[in-house]
Amino acid sequence: MSDTLEDVASRFSDLDLDGTLDLTRKALEKGFSAHKILEEGLSRGLDRVGELFERKEYFLSELMVATYIMEHAMKVIEDKLKSEAGGGGRRGRVVFGTVAGDFHFIGKNIAISLLQASGYEVHDLGEDVPPEAFVKKVREVKPDIVALSALLLTTVSGIGEVMEALERESLRDQVFVMIGGRPTSQEVAEKYGVDAYCATAMDGVATANKYMEKKRGRV
Repeated sequence: MSDTLEDVASRFSDLDLDGTLDLTRKALEKGFSAHKILEEGLSRGLDRVGELFERKEYFLSELMVATYIMEHAMKVIEDKLKSEAGGGGRRGRVVFGTVAGDFHFIGKNIAISLLQASGYEVHDLGEDVPPEAFVKKVREVKPDIVALSALLLTTVSGIGEVMEALERESLRDQVFVMIGGRPTSQEVAEKYGVDAYCATAMDGVATANKYMEKKRGRV
């Protein structure tokens, strides 16, 4: 990772609003792509905030500050980020939510913005979403994809609960399920029978695109 993006991550994890925004602008001026700034700078800083929160070195107030910083940093890069994501008409329908017990939304909202910019219709269920709410929405809108997000290690089991609910209601085979968030991994995806693990928001878009191309090819 470049020194510039490491500086972005460090300022972010230190909750330095002005420093984060200034370095984000400088990274754009230096020619870094918006998604690289997001993945290797801002998101890495957010991950560090999450780690500090789990170690009880940061608390809810610090998470709120991090949310505020990310919202403003996203405004700096959003136009370029959307242009990099590309369009392409309505590519598919996605139901997206943060699993039960988890109230984080920054990563989810970034992913949703990129999916929408790429031509997806996204139904955002919000945060702390119980399995029953996912089931209800899947029945209602018949999505192609269900996306599950988690930030805290203690809430990862919520992914399994959603998968069990979809299976119980005979909906599992009707949707492609992908997961993302700091405590998720390929191992977590395999454990709960998820179709895809997405390490970054851009990975999520690429994974969705690949699935929809394959789905259309079968039709």
